Amino acid sequence: MDCDEFFREATGFEIAVYIAKNGWGAFRRLESEFLNRLCHEERQIIATGGGVVLVQENRDLIVNSGWAVYLRGDPRMLSARLALNPMPAQRPALSGLSLEQEMESVCMEREPLYLSCANLVLPADQPLEILADKICAALALDG
Repeated sequence: MDCDEFFREATGFEIAVYIAKNGWGAFRRLESEFLNRLCHEERQIIATGGGVVLVQENRDLIVNSGWAVYLRGDPRMLSARLALNPMPAQRPALSGLSLEQEMESVCMEREPLYLSCANLVLPADQPLEILADKICAALALDG
């Protein structure tokens, strides 16, 4: 389940519209509520929003709910991906910085938080099939 998609379905709003109407604080509170709901479902694979780790309770929930994989991306690669598919309704800008500067700032701030939750760290620039194989192998070893 993709948390951003779940948010849009549950609220009926694109994330940027919701934030414009209600603010980042309201968005983060609702995001946390939805993450909590999803983490209590049986056998879920959850794709969190990138900022979900900013809230300590969310990090605790992730750590205590199962296995977490951090797909680590270089800020330039992430900027290039976002430039190709910006989806402004889903990913509102966090600052007045350029996309690459914002990605660099976000990665610097969030990387330690992602690492604190992760059972496995993989490079995000690998093909999905290779990532899936590595995740399955790591899960099999874990037991």
